[in-house]
Amino acid sequence: MKTYLKLKTFIITLTSLAPFLSAQELPKEMVSMMRFVGKWEAPDAVLNSEGKEYRFTYYTDFEQTAGGSGLLMHEWADVPGMGKFDGQNLIGFDPYSKKLFWYSVDNIGTTHDHICQWKSDNEMYMEHNSIRDGKPFKEQGTAIFRDPNTIEFSIVETLDGKENGTLKAIFKKKT
Repeated sequence: MKTYLKLKTFIITLTSLAPFLSAQELPKEMVSMMRFVGKWEAPDAVLNSEGKEYRFTYYTDFEQTAGGSGLLMHEWADVPGMGKFDGQNLIGFDPYSKKLFWYSVDNIGTTHDHICQWKSDNEMYMEHNSIRDGKPFKEQGTAIFRDPNTIEFSIVETLDGKENGTLKAIFKKKT
């Protein structure tokens, strides 16, 4: 009976707070990020890595999370000659540092964060810096909205100041 009363009190409290919690305004950086919501496909993605070129279809699904204050992204591809790629990403704005973060984890052993910023109304830039094999590693990504249903996406990776790999894809919104 005590558990039932505690649960009922919790639900009543949460219900009474709901109008206040949903009344929070999103920062403009997250409002802009919401343009990613939906299912996207890039049928002619091109990856250049270690002197080889790979062509494949790249998929992403973005959905709102945390009561609409963040994004959850699932990305995947079957890359001929490399295998299956599967990643999850969590995107949100930190009001204290005033920075937009994009955190990635994938099945090939990559786990890292990116700091993002909107360069213009239609161009989002993201960057990750770390150490790989004792050398400085940098990943720079750009997403340009050509229209509400088309994103031109590119990534350039450098290791010790030298280009290490690139990815280019044009995503079309499916839903």
